[in-house]
Amino acid sequence: MTLGENLQRLRKEKGLSQEEVAQALFVSRQSVSKWETDKAEPGVTALRGLGRLYGVTLDELVGATEDCDQEQETGQGGRDLLQMSLIVRILTLLIGMFFIDKVLLLYAWDLPFLCAGERFPNRFIWSGAVILGGASLLVHVIATFKAFWMWYDFGISFGCLFTTTGIVLVLGLLLHRETRYYFHVNGK
Repeated sequence: MTLGENLQRLRKEKGLSQEEVAQALFVSRQSVSKWETDKAEPGVTALRGLGRLYGVTLDELVGATEDCDQEQETGQGGRDLLQMSLIVRILTLLIGMFFIDKVLLLYAWDLPFLCAGERFPNRFIWSGAVILGGASLLVHVIATFKAFWMWYDFGISFGCLFTTTGIVLVLGLLLHRETRYYFHVNGK
């Protein structure tokens, strides 16, 4: 709902005409009409007056309660993306260990941060997961290039390529707007 629609709804609920609102706020009727059709926006003083006149808070007046509900939903979406990134990272690690070597466990530096992010979402955990995920990605990119150009082994090449793709996907999920919101808002 736009600001104008909200202003019009509140005015009608109070049973006031545009002229009555204009007189109460010491503005012209045309100004009230422009506000309600979203052709202009009221200033801070007019918003305060409208809030007092309609008996609502400024947040209710401008429709901020809907935005808060959407932000709470966004936080949950971020948590879902975090869980998905954790699952993808564990799967890529297990498949990489099967095709390449168990030495890949040494390059799963981001995994503890991903696990901790589920329980303790904060900026430090998010930054650690992103930075160490990037370092893991660098190691896996180098291993992938070596596998394709030096070892000529399909199993190792596939494993390296798969784990590298998985890490890229995890980093993409971590850098997603909803995941950043989840960590930055829910973090203490």
